[in-house]
Amino acid sequence: LTLLNDTGMLEASRALADEVAVTSASADFESGISELGRHILQRDLASDEITVLKRELNKSLDYYSSAPDDAVTFTTVGQQLPLTTEQAPTVAAWMTVASLMLNLDEAITQE
Repeated sequence: LTLLNDTGMLEASRALADEVAVTSASADFESGISELGRHILQRDLASDEITVLKRELNKSLDYYSSAPDDAVTFTTVGQQLPLTTEQAPTVAAWMTVASLMLNLDEAITQE
């Protein structure tokens, strides 16, 4: 839980989300999630992992689309500049997915 709420980890999630939100806007979910997998885990994701992450992205996007002010608050972390209420829901949803991936044991430890 410490890493999940750590400002540095949330800033990293936001930076990754900013990059992926731009990529996925012009492409599709699969390209965005594949990019996160390569950046964070240094590998391609399995289909069952993609299914779970897509579900979480959709749930987050539904929530933040209905609460854009919460999305702005969530994405404004550390030294990150605030987003508009139009940009924030998508970035917040991708930030949630990036944060989930950054907090995987596979991302934190080396065996």
